Order: sequence, then C-alpha cells, then structure tokens
Amino acid sequence: MKVLRTIIMPVLAIAMLAAAAPMFGQSYGSYRDTGSGIVSNQPWCLEPAGQMTGSAGCAPAILKITPAQTALSTITTAQTLDSLTLPAGVMNNVNRDLRVCFQGVYTSPGTTTPTITVALKIGSSVTPITITSAAISSTASTNMPFQGCYDVATAAVGATGTDEAHGYLDVNISANTPAAASTRYLDTNTAVSSTYDHTASNTATLSIAASSTVTSATLRWAKWELLPNR
Repeated sequence: MKVLRTIIMPVLAIAMLAAAAPMFGQSYGSYRDTGSGIVSNQPWCLEPAGQMTGSAGCAPAILKITPAQTALSTITTAQTLDSLTLPAGVMNNVNRDLRVCFQGVYTSPGTTTPTITVALKIGSSVTPITITSAAISSTASTNMPFQGCYDVATAAVGATGTDEAHGYLDVNISANTPAAASTRYLDTNTAVSSTYDHTASNTATLSIAASSTVTSATLRWAKWELLPNR
C-alpha cells in the first residue's frame, strides 16, 4: 500500500499541474485585443486563444530590451535615450499598460547645478509623464547613476484617447560619489494626458534634458513591457 501511494501521488501531482497550466501563463498563441475583438498572430501581446474583449487583457509581454547605447553629449534640451514603435491599436483598450524601466549614468561639468528631467512622449506632441530631479552637485561628477520606471495606462480609447501615467525617477545628485544613495522623485500628475489617436501607430520616446549643460548621459539598459489590464 505504501508503495502504491509512493507511485500514485507524484503521478496525480503532475496531472494536476498539467491541468492548471493555463492559469500559470501557458502560451496559446500570439493575440492582441484592440478593444474591438481579438486579432491573432500579433507578436507584441500574448493572450489566451478565445479571450473575450474587455477581460483580463494581455499577459505580460516584453516588447523590447535595449542594451547600452552611445553616450549623448552636451545635454540641455531633450535628447532621445530610447524609443519604441507602438503598433496601431495596441494601446486602444482601457487600462492597457505600457511600462518602460531604464538605467543610465550622467557626467556633469561642475560649473553649474542643473536639474535633470526624464520624460516619456507618445506620438508627436503628447508627453504623459515628466519627472525632474533636484539640482545636482556643483562638483564635477562622472558616471553618476539614474534609473526609473514609468507606467502609461490607457484611460480613454479611440482617436481622442488619453492616458493615466505615473512613475519614479532615482538620481544620484551627490558630489562625484557614484555609490552614494540616490534620491527618488515622483511624478506630480493629477489628471490624464492630452489626447492622441490610440487607434494609430505611435512612437514612444524616452528622453533626457537638463536645465543647464550636463556633459553627457548614457543609457545603459531599458526594458519596454506591455502589462495586463489593471
């Protein structure tokens, strides 16, 4: 009897795990829910086959991972750290959530004390989230780290869609001490973004700017994800 239990119990456990596989993210194919129904064979959003419009939405999908990039120099006005082309309709579903997390370093001349701004823009004119640090040190500083994560969730769909966007930016503003603790800065959004066409293809652009010259900034890594509807 003990031998039978030893054999049967593991077999039952394997069978139960196999039956529960869909609950743990088993892929049934590549699908996209645009808000008007499921579209199959779309690589940017994995969803269970037959999923109903308006249900849980996309399973988490990594859209892009960006490795270390060439340094940007003489930063004052916004320069592009990274960008991603969003396929038409991918954000056209209420609470669809685009997340970008990033890490980089900056070097400052030490002659001024600029603030640093990292923003996420979608399309040609709408910037759902912008976060600005306090003034960095007046001491010349090299390879000082910054990092953050920004979430942009669809608040309203269609040609005049809007987003609810929030996130954080960590910046080391110490005097040339890269290992010093960073300071966290939060967005101050209290309303949805301006409108843009959620049914069209748009470019999402992550940028960095400074209130006076920062010698250089280098994106070391970024990850763009499409998250389940909240």
